[in-house]
Amino acid sequence: MYTIGYMDTLTLNQRKVLALFDKQSDLVVGDICFELGLPRPTVKQVLKRLCDMGLLRQMGSHRGSYYTRQQEDTVVDKFGNEVTTVYKGRSGFKRLFEQFQEELKAGDFYWSFAFKTEYYDPALADVLLNFHHELTRKGVDDRTIVHQQVIEQVKKTYRNVPDLQIKATLQDIPTGMSITKHRIAHLVWGENPVAISVSNPQIVERYVKFFEEIWRRGQ
Repeated sequence: MYTIGYMDTLTLNQRKVLALFDKQSDLVVGDICFELGLPRPTVKQVLKRLCDMGLLRQMGSHRGSYYTRQQEDTVVDKFGNEVTTVYKGRSGFKRLFEQFQEELKAGDFYWSFAFKTEYYDPALADVLLNFHHELTRKGVDDRTIVHQQVIEQVKKTYRNVPDLQIKATLQDIPTGMSITKHRIAHLVWGENPVAISVSNPQIVERYVKFFEEIWRRGQ
């Protein structure tokens, strides 16, 4: 959760590190050490503090880890549980799918209502294609429902992902929606992509049943 008040208490080194992320979206510890001439322990301490403050986010683990600017707005309930998170921009959009990959295990499901004309954007197609390849590798039940108007384009996009099950429908359906056992996400692609993730169990259950109904009738 991003909190503006923290900016008033940032140290000089913290401000210098944050300034680097205005020029580049993702950085590793070594990059920051080189750019600022700071020792590795100091940089790691600064990064940990900025992550704790909600200004940066650590992605990956061990040698593959890197840091990125936090671009999420999160609403939590009175118990501190995440209810709704808004992911902003292309980096935020990509981060949501990285989280999906981390959460989903063999035997889990990832069901979606596909986009329409957005698949003509190669930047989006690449993100989703790599994501679905990863779901196949992990053994996730991967299905998508697409409107009949764009079924050929969707099949062309995913022709090399044989484990992705695709059905078409003429029914009016939501587009750009992901469903897992943990959450549903509404996806809006464009110059300024936005993804809204909702973790309410009742809402998730409702969309799971809706998807199953459409899937049974799909072709």
